[in-house]
This record gives sequence, structure tokens and C-alpha cells, in this order.
Amino acid sequence: MATINVMDYGAVGDGITDDTTAIRRALSAGNYNTIEFPAGTFLIKGTLSVNSGTTFKGAGIGLTKLKLGDGYSLDEIYFRDTNISPIIVTKTLSQEILFQDFTLTGNTKKLLRTGWGMGGIIAQNTAHVRFERVRTEWINITDDLVGYAYGFGITSIDADDIVYSFCEGEYAGYQNFGFFDRTTNSKMLDSFSGMGHRTSSQIHRSCDNIEVLRNRIIQTANPGSLEPHGAFTIHGRSGGEEASNILLEDNVIEMTGGYKSALQAFQASLNLTARRNTIKSNGEGIRLGSGKGALFENNTLISQKEAGLELEYGNIGINVIEGSDAVLKSNSYQGFDTNNFADSTSIISAKEDTQGLSNDLYFCKIYQNINGQISEVKSVVNVDGEKRIVRPIIKY
Repeated sequence: MATINVMDYGAVGDGITDDTTAIRRALSAGNYNTIEFPAGTFLIKGTLSVNSGTTFKGAGIGLTKLKLGDGYSLDEIYFRDTNISPIIVTKTLSQEILFQDFTLTGNTKKLLRTGWGMGGIIAQNTAHVRFERVRTEWINITDDLVGYAYGFGITSIDADDIVYSFCEGEYAGYQNFGFFDRTTNSKMLDSFSGMGHRTSSQIHRSCDNIEVLRNRIIQTANPGSLEPHGAFTIHGRSGGEEASNILLEDNVIEMTGGYKSALQAFQASLNLTARRNTIKSNGEGIRLGSGKGALFENNTLISQKEAGLELEYGNIGINVIEGSDAVLKSNSYQGFDTNNFADSTSIISAKEDTQGLSNDLYFCKIYQNINGQISEVKSVVNVDGEKRIVRPIIKY
């Protein structure tokens, strides 16, 4: 494997000169090369396609910057049911690619509104792709946070074994990190995902075996979004396009402001496990809109409701709207409203639970907020010698 410095192919890196042609020449030098970017700002105005075996390497986040210049013209590729225009894209049927140590910044002056809009980096029809210490920002969203056009930071589609680790994403017109349709065996690790126009990060249709571990995922309420979602969204589709075998573990997931849930599995999911996460929200901590085989265990759910805020469903720790075999075990619920947490103070016998939810609710800790005073409520009590459960969820 050869190391190729883009400066040797004519790149300047001064943030003024158009370096697109020089970088393309370096990338076309052959497969299995390291394409090296020194510190600097490399202005690009067209799509960069990456071959199999390429290491696309900068000098570090914030040191090497690739910036989409004014007057850009990006190629379109097929993406789900229409097209998307990527700034950087893996070539079809490529594999063994590493993106490492750089920042990719979009153009905040001009929105691209055709098809699925713009992709920062799209891993499409590919396998075994790694993103290490890569930051994307301002992908198809203006600096006053006006979107109304799709923009994806780093997203996969029709891909296998995609890993995001120690990456950063903020200010995308749709989402910062995503696993799109038919992505399998992939991971998001130790990364930061901030505000996206629709959601912070998301798993989409027909994705299978996805792990989301040790990340910090924050979504700030954006009333201007055409269809706002939660901080982390799982969006499958019933009838064969379910998002399946999803593990979220040891993350901090926070919805700041607004009325949406922090973790929102609002369409079909199979075998979703959320374990040891810290989840903060004004409204619901977790919403399971439709799913089978869900397990929520040892999560800490914290209400940070704002006074006078009108919520979509209520101030609820875990809201199981549809999920007949959901299991809730050993979670901690802190500060959720009694009035909106309608059934949490009722004593319901396990054998009298007619709403179809699992009875495995033992060892949960529930904290309630009554006139500003937080107090613990027992989750399991004895009534006439019979063990009964204080229900820490509500179903609509």
C-alpha cells in the first residue's frame, strides 16, 4: 500500500483554491492506497468517490478540513426511492475503506432540495468500512438552522459491517449518523451526535444487528422541522422492513426542550434492547410505538420537563404504545409527573394485567414528582399476601 499526499497531486489546502480535481487525481491513483491530507482547509466543489482499500486520512479533527465551496455541483446516486447528492461516497461494491482524522463541513449558504438532498459521507453498496475520528457539520442546513431539505452527516445504505467510532456530528438537515435501509452487522461507538434538523441519529428500515454503544446523543428541539423526531430514532416498517436486533447500551440520550421522546422506536422494531442508558427528556424518556421482543433494563430515566410545556403524550418514563411482549426490568424513573404518569400509582395485579404487557417489572425504582418534591414509590407491594406491581408505564 502506497501513501499518496494530495499536495503532490496539486492540492493547495488554503481554503480558497478549488482542490476538487487534485483530490480526484489522488483518489484515482489506484486501490489500496493511503490518501493523506495534511493540516489545512481543502475546498471541494464536486463529489469525491473512494475506491476499495483506500485509507482517507487527515491530520486530525479540526486540523484537516474539507469544506464544500460555493458553486458546488454534486453527483447524484440512487438512494432508497429517489436520489441523494453525496459530497464523499464509496464506489459501488467497494470494501475495506477507512476514513480517519478530518472534518467535513457543508455549505451554509445554499440548500440542495432535490431528492433526498445532500449526504456528507455515504457508504453505499459496500462492506467493511470504518470511520474513526471523523466530524461532519452543517450538511444541508443553514447557519440560522433553517433546513426544509434533507441532509445526512454520515449514513450507510445497502451496506455490511459499517463502524463509526470516536466520531462527531452536528447540524445536519436530517440526521448526523444513520444506518439506512438494509445495513447489517454495524456499530456506532464512543461518538457524539448533536442537533439534526429531524433527529440526531437514526436506524432505518430493514437494518439488522446494529449496536449503539457508549455514545452521547443530544437533540435540541427544532420547531421548524417538518417532521421532528426524538433524539435517537428507530424507524422500521412492518411487512418485512422491520429494524431488527438493535442494542443500545451505556449511552447518554437526551432531548433538550420540545415535546418528543429521547429514544423513539416509533415504527416496527424486532428485538430492541436498551440497557444501562441514561435517558433525559421533557416528555417520554422511551417511546415504543410498535415492536416485538423489546427489553428495557437498568436504564436511568430522568425528567427535565419545562414548566408550561404542552407534551405530545405526557411526562412519562417509558411509554409502551404497542409492544405486547415488552419487558421492563430494573429501570430507575426520576421526577416524572404523577398527573401525566396516569397508572404509576395504581396497584395492578400481575394476573389482572389485561393490556398485554410483560409482567417482568420487578426491581424497578420509580421516583415521582409531587409539587416539586421527588420521592420514591415502591414498584412491588404485597396486598393480602399477594405480590402486586406498581405499573411504571402507560399504554394508549
